[in-house]
Amino acid sequence: MTRLIQLGDIHLCANPDALIRGHSPQQRFEAAMRVIANEAFDYLLLIGDVSDDGSIASYQRVMAACDALGIEWGWIPGNHDNPSVMNMLKPLMRQKHFEERLLLGLDSWVEGWDGGEVGARQLAQLRGHLQKTDQPLLLAIHHPPLNALPMWMRTISLRDQNDLLAILSESAIQPVVLSGHIHHAIDRTHDGIRVLTSPGCIDQFSLTQDDFHTKNALPGFLRLILEPDHVHVEDIRFDIE
Repeated sequence: MTRLIQLGDIHLCANPDALIRGHSPQQRFEAAMRVIANEAFDYLLLIGDVSDDGSIASYQRVMAACDALGIEWGWIPGNHDNPSVMNMLKPLMRQKHFEERLLLGLDSWVEGWDGGEVGARQLAQLRGHLQKTDQPLLLAIHHPPLNALPMWMRTISLRDQNDLLAILSESAIQPVVLSGHIHHAIDRTHDGIRVLTSPGCIDQFSLTQDDFHTKNALPGFLRLILEPDHVHVEDIRFDIE
């Protein structure tokens, strides 16, 4: 049994005193790490939008806090991130083997746009990988391959999600997709593929209105327990103080 923590949408800034929509990303990240430090887990996955401004200073503070846990961790980029800076400081998570499942990381970042794209190269690599393995798969990508989202969110969604889902649907190894971006915890099966999204570390988005709104809810992360034939998930919320 392998235990993962999935933390998303931290949105840390170069200035530790910065506010985003009235919230302190630094304060909320520190609160998350205090709770995570008391968790029993094997791997910490940062599922994108680690930084809000792509600054070296913001990434360095995240790295210091994660390294202090003494547990292996990895990250993938979100639309607010700077993948080149992340990769320079700590290589992006591309592949991690667990006993029960293989974790693959995709980069859905698109320069100058808040939406995402996997792209032909990564899609081809994924198809080739799935054709060579029978190990159950976890796929980490910041932008979730989901429909039935609010109108405003569809404009910043994963534009080649149908191509991604088609490739995953070809596999007989029951892939599970781990995502962030929507600042909302969802456990949904879409086109036969299970998608798990993280609550936001900075704030929570409302998915019931076509215009952008946040909702009054505690920040959180996901606790995942991996088994060969199933992924158990818990939505963990934490106090800010």
